[in-house]
Amino acid sequence: MNDRKPIENTEDLVNAVDDLIENTLTESLEEADAFLIERGLDPDEIGRRFEQLAQQALSASPLHWKNRARAEIDRKRDQLNRRQRSNSLSRDDMLNAIRNLQRALARQAPARAYYRNLEEVTDEDLAGILAELEFLANDQEDNAE
Repeated sequence: MNDRKPIENTEDLVNAVDDLIENTLTESLEEADAFLIERGLDPDEIGRRFEQLAQQALSASPLHWKNRARAEIDRKRDQLNRRQRSNSLSRDDMLNAIRNLQRALARQAPARAYYRNLEEVTDEDLAGILAELEFLANDQEDNAE
């Protein structure tokens, strides 16, 4: 007959492990299991619950590389999608903004390689070039910080 006390919530789990750590200085896994079993707890269940808690904490942590990468991708995507602002500018304003950004980004190869004859480019392409240069400028500012 199984008279082990089930772990019903996180508090029960933490209390069981706290008792284990506080009341014994175990030399082996068998001693730890025996201690928990004596108190009516299932060591395997406690192990599973701790693994779940650790996985949940890791997946939610802003320090986890996947979460940082996802946040960075989202931020960069937002920057690139701000292109609508460029669409509301006049052609002359877009040309001036592109030239200013090209000067500001003069050391970066992608900015130097951009179109030199912008007068022949469509307004839609100008907006795209402006958005990409703004993205590069923002990225340069982010890297400087």
